Amino acid sequence: LTDEPESGRLVANFLTQSPDSIEISGVASIERFIISIEVLLKINIEQDAIDIYQQRLKRGGLFIDLGVPKEAKRLYRMFFDYYEIERRKRTTIGRYIQSDMDIILDFVNPYIEYCIQLGEFYEAQKAISFSESYRTSAVCLRWRATISFQKGNFRDAILLCERAIAMDNIQQKKTNSKSESLIISSFLLFKIHTVTGENAKKLQKEIGELIELSSIKEFSDFKIRYALSKLVWAIHSKSKKQVQQYIDQVEEGLTSIKDWYFKLQVHVDLAEAYILVEEYKEALVHVDYVYQKSVKESYPYTLYLSSLLKAKIQYLTHEKSFNVESVFNTLQLSKTNEMPLISLMALDLLLEVEGANEELEDQRNYYSNTLGLI
Repeated sequence: LTDEPESGRLVANFLTQSPDSIEISGVASIERFIISIEVLLKINIEQDAIDIYQQRLKRGGLFIDLGVPKEAKRLYRMFFDYYEIERRKRTTIGRYIQSDMDIILDFVNPYIEYCIQLGEFYEAQKAISFSESYRTSAVCLRWRATISFQKGNFRDAILLCERAIAMDNIQQKKTNSKSESLIISSFLLFKIHTVTGENAKKLQKEIGELIELSSIKEFSDFKIRYALSKLVWAIHSKSKKQVQQYIDQVEEGLTSIKDWYFKLQVHVDLAEAYILVEEYKEALVHVDYVYQKSVKESYPYTLYLSSLLKAKIQYLTHEKSFNVESVFNTLQLSKTNEMPLISLMALDLLLEVEGANEELEDQRNYYSNTLGLI
């Protein structure tokens, strides 16, 4: 490619203009466009690469539609690396010039999102710092809050969420913009408060008010958060009557969700709801859905959650397929990946299965104290 850059253009044209590349039906079809972009960036034909991204990959929308985080992360990393090299060529100042803000929004920020989904927190934090070197935004604060939450740093997660909400509020008043970002930040804070036992009910009401004030008229990735917050609070309160009441509302909005990763989290909440009301067959449908997609796409957080829920259902229904070793495996994996809340959930289930066990109880007390949940 270095010696004959025109060969790269021919390869890209061959891959993108073949008759069967018009409609994309899955990962195998998407691969040709990722390779074409990689080739074009290597020979510095930037605009052609961007055209393929915008027109054939629908500005990244196809990754969301298909739910393919590894492929998405790989593509955004290509652009990230390309522009970082170009920036070094253009300037010795360690900041992007004004015209390059689009690069951060279009390529760096999506890269961060997919790193977090794949549990690659170190890479995500490096890229967040890079994005913040230009401008700290509410979404950067929310990403940091998400990482802190999954790693069990609840105090940090709450403070970061509150800063994101304050920034969103200022932006909304200044530009009269939609409330979507504010709704997402508020919902994340609601989930953190639900775990820590703080005033989550107030936040639930605020999410409802934000949706009423926004331009969202139908169920969407944003609006469903209000129905979901009611269901999550009912699960936390162990109110079977309320859980039964809110399950249908969440199920109704489930099919309209476009973000695959958020959809998996909604399925997890529905599975927990069905377990509480002892509808184990329905719970297993949601758990299997999450487990299969999480295995396929390497989502660690939802994989561990669905593994635990599946084991719990098997235990509660006295299934012969129940294997306590699978719970121990999930415990070890969650420890390795620094997800202490999931480790605590695994220990709770092990104690339920094994009964009194001094070693397990010591571990459980350690995690409870570390997370500040006692």
